[in-house]
Amino acid sequence: MPGENLGRIPIFIAISAICAILLSSSFGTQINQGAWAGTFPGENGKIAFSSQRDGDYYEIYVMDADGSNPTRLTNNASLDSYPSWSPDGTKIAFVSGRDTGGAFQIYVMDADGSGLIRLSNGIGEDAHPSWSPDGTKIAFASTKHGAYEIYVMDADGSNPTRLTNNPGWDDTFPSWSPDGTKIAFGKEGATLARYAKMEIYVMDADGSNPTKLTNKDAAAQDASSDTQPSWSPDGTKIAFASNRDGNFEIYVMNADGSNQTNLSNNNNATDAHPSWSPDGTKIAFFSARHGGGAFQIYVMDADGSGQKNISNNLANDYFPDWGTASAAEPPEEDTTPPTLTVPEDIVVEATGEQGAEVTYTVTAEDNVDGSATLEEDGTTVTQDDVGGDVDISCEPASGTTFPIGDTEVECSATDEAGNTGTASFTVTVNPPSPLTPAQEVIDELISTIQNLDDNVPQDVKTSLIAVLNEVLNILNDNNPNNDESACGTLDAFINQVNANETSDTLTADDADELSTQGEDIRNALNC
Repeated sequence: MPGENLGRIPIFIAISAICAILLSSSFGTQINQGAWAGTFPGENGKIAFSSQRDGDYYEIYVMDADGSNPTRLTNNASLDSYPSWSPDGTKIAFVSGRDTGGAFQIYVMDADGSGLIRLSNGIGEDAHPSWSPDGTKIAFASTKHGAYEIYVMDADGSNPTRLTNNPGWDDTFPSWSPDGTKIAFGKEGATLARYAKMEIYVMDADGSNPTKLTNKDAAAQDASSDTQPSWSPDGTKIAFASNRDGNFEIYVMNADGSNQTNLSNNNNATDAHPSWSPDGTKIAFFSARHGGGAFQIYVMDADGSGQKNISNNLANDYFPDWGTASAAEPPEEDTTPPTLTVPEDIVVEATGEQGAEVTYTVTAEDNVDGSATLEEDGTTVTQDDVGGDVDISCEPASGTTFPIGDTEVECSATDEAGNTGTASFTVTVNPPSPLTPAQEVIDELISTIQNLDDNVPQDVKTSLIAVLNEVLNILNDNNPNNDESACGTLDAFINQVNANETSDTLTADDADELSTQGEDIRNALNC
């Protein structure tokens, strides 16, 4: 009869009415409930679905892809339905009237049923959530302006934006293409004989360029509908439900609308709501073909073969949506802090009254994020290519001048999950050793050279001081056997002084003073 089709029957019906319709033989011409279902490439995980197996109210469940281990996620005296997995398998969007006196809105929860948040708060009803492939947005159908239109909102429910404008008719069941550039949806209209029907369209993700993919004879009194599109994970095909052959069956077509083929081929019962497996080899749907009146979740190969009931329950199971493996195996929470490796306690001698500059490196190992090293400059942290970054800091930092005495260095390392490990070590700066008589005289001689007249070239001063510093380095080794080496280096110093006098870069007086002090050092060393 006119109007008794997918487009014109209200999408949400009171529970008592929906039960009656789903159990009636006329359901094939009144199907207008739809979970919508993003399909994303990946490893096959769990199947989410809606069921009334535990009471009068429909709740969201998940089960393994073979139908085992069904687990109830929601528990509310309202219809919870139309689940849609997020692309990473960590969340499920769904529809419920729990907070609104029956006006259905979109909610999201974690994959285990925790963390429930209401996303939509609009006028009218919101339905059919479909995640964008990057997980940042959700497309949905809404009656904010009368008939159902396609909208998109951010994944937190903000910024709802209308994409379609089909006054008086319903646009429903959005399904996002795996590359995120297009949205397929069901668009309702009328034949010339004013019979309502629905066709599948595709539009750009911003709502532009709507293009019809299915096209029945507009002049015929054909009220059949093509609806509930579900994009294959590789983006080349679209599965959909159609009652063009008498009752609803699962069809598939190329993404351009060509080669439309009946997959389920069961003319005795309604088959609806296709949802591709993430690996693209199978399609889940619901059907009442097994008898007994209750709808069940079925799975078939992508070519329509191997059709199998996997929910096997006496109550109604609807609206399957197939998630990625991350939903079946959620990652374990990282609660382990990094382990720090710090230097053994460092002991140095002061190089001046302020103490001594001390450098060091620190490494951290994390069970998830790998290793990192705090370099000697005290600020650069070198990461490996495992997991996220590990931040390391120490106080006082490497390269700091540590005062004479003991200073405790406190280090910490924090991984991507925010876990922090700590460790410490001690830097001891001892007072400088007393200078020997020879070292005192060398220091005086270096000061004499630095104070020579400006007529003496700076490179001559620098060269002479370098020889004396070499003598100091020899003496600082505190090895008596090095005295002979120091004597030889002092001879080289005196020879260099005499050479500079000959070349007139030193005056005779300056050369005599420097040579005399050099001989004094030799005498102090018993050269």
